[in-house]
Amino acid sequence: MRINQYLASAGLGSRRSVEDLVTRGSVVVNGKTIRDLGFQVDPDNDIVLVKGQLVSQPRKIYMMLNKPTGYICTRSDERDRKTVYDILPKPCNALFTVGRIDKDTEGLILLTNDGEFAEHLMHPRYKVPKVYHVVTASSATPAELEKLKRGVMIKVDDTGPMKKGIIDAVTPLHEKAYEVVLTQGLKRQIRQMFYVIGHPVKKLRRIRIGNVSLGKLPLGHFRELSSLEVKTLLQIGEKKSPTTKK
Repeated sequence: MRINQYLASAGLGSRRSVEDLVTRGSVVVNGKTIRDLGFQVDPDNDIVLVKGQLVSQPRKIYMMLNKPTGYICTRSDERDRKTVYDILPKPCNALFTVGRIDKDTEGLILLTNDGEFAEHLMHPRYKVPKVYHVVTASSATPAELEKLKRGVMIKVDDTGPMKKGIIDAVTPLHEKAYEVVLTQGLKRQIRQMFYVIGHPVKKLRRIRIGNVSLGKLPLGHFRELSSLEVKTLLQIGEKKSPTTKK
């Protein structure tokens, strides 16, 4: 198993984030500092330390939370705002969120200690769909909704360049309400895109990620994902082997 995969599966973050631990020289395997991202670890026999602490493989946990508005998706906040970890029991402090939704957005958040799982859901190549219900201040025309699907330029970083935001699908539910499907993941993307076309978002709620829906889970409540839900999430975007023609 590659060193970054091993560290991610131990709950130290996604494969991308744990690569920094390796390149900075924070990882020691069998007494030797490892900086090679291609280094192979034997999980059954090798002793792995990160910053002097022994790394072990915990039971993998997959949680879903129906986040209320007013909570942010970090463990702590310098401005002392409420976080999702204020809702969850203390053992869940070891989990990290799979992506984020902003403070003013409610709905589905996934948490895990499985970096491989998080990487799969967040990596753009897998195109995992996220479904939202959006309520706007005014009604958009069909032409304006088509513009969202073609893409509009939005600001995702105060210091960076504009980026093109694209909504995969948008369906009117009733006046001023829409169901939106995203596979992209830009900062405050839906809010910014509807603002650009002249219809500011009044309420935003994420209801589904891949095959996993909120269902009847009450606001502020959480539950573990079933093994089937985890399996089907990991199958999204996987390339199928071609069938052999006889």
